[in-house]
Amino acid sequence: MASFVIMEPPAKAGKNAEGTLFVRDGFSLLAFFVPFLWLLFHRLWFEAVLVVAAAVALGLAGDHWNLAGTAAVLSLLVSVLVGLEGNNWRIAALRRRGYAEKGVIEADSREEAEIRYFAGGASDEAPVAAPATQTARPVPFAPSRPGGTLGLVGYPREH
Repeated sequence: MASFVIMEPPAKAGKNAEGTLFVRDGFSLLAFFVPFLWLLFHRLWFEAVLVVAAAVALGLAGDHWNLAGTAAVLSLLVSVLVGLEGNNWRIAALRRRGYAEKGVIEADSREEAEIRYFAGGASDEAPVAAPATQTARPVPFAPSRPGGTLGLVGYPREH
């Protein structure tokens, strides 16, 4: 099963299918094979320019130092990076455009994810919370771990 991140457009009224996007979270085979075209198709202009700049730089470096094999391997690694991180870049770009992340659904296909999402919460009524039978204990503070993030998209830390 694959995970799909649900992104709803800004100023959305209710659960209407118009504009809701289901972005598959995982490796994109098409982004691996044609990274530049995939990035342009998904309107990731800055990332597309970076991929082209990396390809040109690797090609020029390979010609200059007669390392064509090394340049080809590094170009392959750029394609792997786009295949792995492309959907995360797409989600980050949608957030910058005002889309709201509504959740994650596991499904076999995008169509099944759409059916599960729209059928699961068809009512517009707010869910009623059950009364708490026990008091919740406070969670002890855990300091954040030092270090960077993997990829070009930073993820907020939760405490």
